[in-house]
Amino acid sequence: MEDTEADRLLERSPAGWFGRSRNAETERRRKLARAEEQRQEALRKKRAEAKKAQRSRADVVAEVPPEEAFTCCLLKGMFDPAAEKADVGDDWAAAIREDVGQQVAALQPLAVVVDDWTDKGRVLIRFGNEAAARKCAEGLNGRDFGGRTIEAHAVSLKQAELVLASRPGAPEA
Repeated sequence: MEDTEADRLLERSPAGWFGRSRNAETERRRKLARAEEQRQEALRKKRAEAKKAQRSRADVVAEVPPEEAFTCCLLKGMFDPAAEKADVGDDWAAAIREDVGQQVAALQPLAVVVDDWTDKGRVLIRFGNEAAARKCAEGLNGRDFGGRTIEAHAVSLKQAELVLASRPGAPEA
């Protein structure tokens, strides 16, 4: 078998073939170290995801910006403006606001807004926290109010503003 020029040069060098072996061993160790680093990084990511999943709901809710937290309760199907005007008179919206305010007084609402611009019978109740809004929605959903079945949903302030801004003739923000 014929030796190549590179083989002859390596044989003549002080390190000989051993130099080549040491380089190969060093490279093999570097590859193993990189693989171990990648495995450790994947493990760290997996642990971080598991830790994130274990956080309590209170931690997650605390991270939600106030305008995205469900701090409002939207009631649908509460009234028919034409029927209310015929029964109560021109001050029917104030009467509904007062009735709804009394129903949810224990939950300490910040504001009660009656959507008197449309015939959808919507009332928006704003609360200081998400728990009160959700409790209101759970308590009023499916309940009878003046012969009508109420549909109640906990919504964010941003969603509530969009609902009220979509009213025909509503003042522009």
